[in-house]
Order: sequence, then structure tokens, then C-alpha cells
Amino acid sequence: MWRTAQGNVLLTPLGGAWFGVSVDWANDSLAAYSRRLEHSPAVAVAVTFTGFPMSTQEQTWLDQVVDQAAGVGSMLLLTLEPHHGLDSVAAPRARALAS
Repeated sequence: MWRTAQGNVLLTPLGGAWFGVSVDWANDSLAAYSRRLEHSPAVAVAVTFTGFPMSTQEQTWLDQVVDQAAGVGSMLLLTLEPHHGLDSVAAPRARALAS
């Protein structure tokens, strides 16, 4: 994780661009990818569009991806699809997702 001198998470690069990767989650891992590259990607991309609110299975998959990203020090880019309309994206659900 990249941080400022004050300890805040840096969400934009100081210069240049972030390097990200979308691995085939069923056949690869961020750790294996990082070993092959000899560098961890700044951003791990979860290309699978996850429903919101999430099913129990989607939450399990997300937890696994978050653990992998944290394990190599990468940020996670996640796309959520509110299949039940924007009204389903309520503040309590967003807070629960963020926690």
C-alpha cells in the first residue's frame, strides 16, 4: 500500500500511472503473478462484475480477492452492479461493504 508521509493512503501516483492486473482468478493468484513479474501490481482488478447487494457466494469471492490484494500490497478495483436498482445502494449497505 502506498502512503503519504502523514500515513494517508495514496490513491493517485506521484508521477506516471499505476500498473494494474486482472488475473484469471480461477487459475492464478496475485502472489504467483507477483513472483513471475518480480513486482507486485499497484492495482488488482476484479473484472467479474459483482452484484450489489452481494450474495453470500459473491461476498466469499470478494473476501478472497481482498485477502490476495492485501497479501501483495495492492489496491483493489471492484465493479459493483446494483441489480436491484440504485435504491438498493443505501448508506448502511455501503458502510457494511466498506468495513
